[in-house]
Amino acid sequence: MRRGLDFLYLGQRRAGRALLAGIFLVMLAQALGREVGVLVRGADDLSAWLTAAAAFFALGHTFRHGELVRMGLVDRKAAAAGALVVRARSRCRSPRCSPAG
Repeated sequence: MRRGLDFLYLGQRRAGRALLAGIFLVMLAQALGREVGVLVRGADDLSAWLTAAAAFFALGHTFRHGELVRMGLVDRKAAAAGALVVRARSRCRSPRCSPAG
């Protein structure tokens, strides 16, 4: 029984990750569409539904492991790499560190 529930929680975690990726893609399409003058109809509603579904699917896994709902879906290595990039960029104030230079 426990192995079956763990397998179910893992599947829910994967579904939550996929839904978070879907939110990212919808928001990216909406932002890029705005730049080129293309209206992405229903993007706000779709993002809202994807957010609710991602939170629902993530609950089982995160409760089982005692994590926060959003951070439980992000790989620890990816979160650490992102934190290092933000930290490095915030410390560098010279013109060399600008994206254009």
